[in-house]
Amino acid sequence: MYAAYDYDKEQEDELSFRAGDRLLVLERNCCYKAWWLCQTTLENNTEKGLAPSNYLSLYPSVSKRSADFRMFDIPQVPKLRAEKVEGRVNCSTATDEKISAFPVASEDLVS
Repeated sequence: MYAAYDYDKEQEDELSFRAGDRLLVLERNCCYKAWWLCQTTLENNTEKGLAPSNYLSLYPSVSKRSADFRMFDIPQVPKLRAEKVEGRVNCSTATDEKISAFPVASEDLVS
């Protein structure tokens, strides 16, 4: 699990963590339904304590995943035009780039 938000413990049996920290859930619903027994996964610090379950997430937030994570644009699909010539349908892009030509019956064409 991942911490979705920062949490500073208020009781001795609770666990403090920062947003983006990875936590190992040891027991769910151990004491209270809203609190899970967790352990930090840092190499130099493996504390155990109760964590509010609504502060945890199955996946890290996008901003915490990695420094090289980049959004991307979905490429635009060129608009096609089709014309029937001598029993064949010729498909091309708006810039007249020929895509295909295949035979077709006239009843297969949709107006």
